[in-house]
Amino acid sequence: MRSYLVKGLYSLLMFGSLFFPSNIVFSNTLNSFDVNIQPPEEQVEKQLRYYDLQLKPSQTITLPVALTNKNETELTLELSFHQATNNSNGTIVYTNSELESAAAAVYNIEDFVNISRKKVTLNAKETKNILVEIKMPDEKFEGVLAGGVYIKEVGSDAFDGNIQNLFARELAILLRSNTQPVAPELKIGKAYSQHVNGRNAIGLHIENLSPTYTETVKFSYTIEKDSEPTTFHGEKEIRLAPNALLDYTISLEGTTFEPGEYKIKTTLVHGEQRWEGSPTFTIENTEAKNLNAADVSLEQPDFPWRLIIIAIVVLLLVVVVLSLIKKNKQLRQALESKQ
Repeated sequence: MRSYLVKGLYSLLMFGSLFFPSNIVFSNTLNSFDVNIQPPEEQVEKQLRYYDLQLKPSQTITLPVALTNKNETELTLELSFHQATNNSNGTIVYTNSELESAAAAVYNIEDFVNISRKKVTLNAKETKNILVEIKMPDEKFEGVLAGGVYIKEVGSDAFDGNIQNLFARELAILLRSNTQPVAPELKIGKAYSQHVNGRNAIGLHIENLSPTYTETVKFSYTIEKDSEPTTFHGEKEIRLAPNALLDYTISLEGTTFEPGEYKIKTTLVHGEQRWEGSPTFTIENTEAKNLNAADVSLEQPDFPWRLIIIAIVVLLLVVVVLSLIKKNKQLRQALESKQ
């Protein structure tokens, strides 16, 4: 019986291992196409590799963008235009129109810029132009409207593994009525609990209220819980796009959320300018349990398979013992009846 039991448990464990397969992935780093511009007279600085234009109200202009396939095979590119924003790490990007702008933004550059084609196919070593059509707002404005053409390679179904890295480029386009500098004006907004990539994190809003890029903003924070300091703190240098709303992510690095009030003591320094704020948020007991249960980096209580198997074995042994006792009793009674 013991032999059969051991074999059965071994089979059960081998079956369970099928639910935890190992993944092997392959990827390639590509540098497959070039992007070049032809600066017009309205270009502020001719040596720039992107468009920075000073234009009059209601002025229209068409800009060529040359795309060159560097491969020996055909290449297809997808193009889109987006306003300049900041991603959750504080990096300026031109890839996502769904990211919010600061409430102070007067114009959205996407309303004034169109690209002639959304998809381009290039033969080996071929160059084609796409056109960027611009119509300026009817009124002059301060600062800069910032956006960019996002150009990415279209993937192929024929590749190894389950990850394919595709090459992409961003071509910035800046529009201005004048070149007068604008002083940055920043604002520290709300803080809140969140999940990022299935992990506990804190979100912190930082707004650039001015229509200008902010270079080298020194950003630092410390986190308190129920007025007591925690081990979470950080500092880095960030750049903010014009009128951008930065939804900055602070990872809890595999730590649980505990019920209570969280305060994010934040400082921003740009040259001689300094901004401070301490937004707070509260997590109730139920919310903390839900957030922690959904965090893939936290060790969740394992299902007690071992205890269940032991209990089943003990139960089987009890059944066998009781059965033997019953049979033994019946045998004794049968023998006594014959005497």
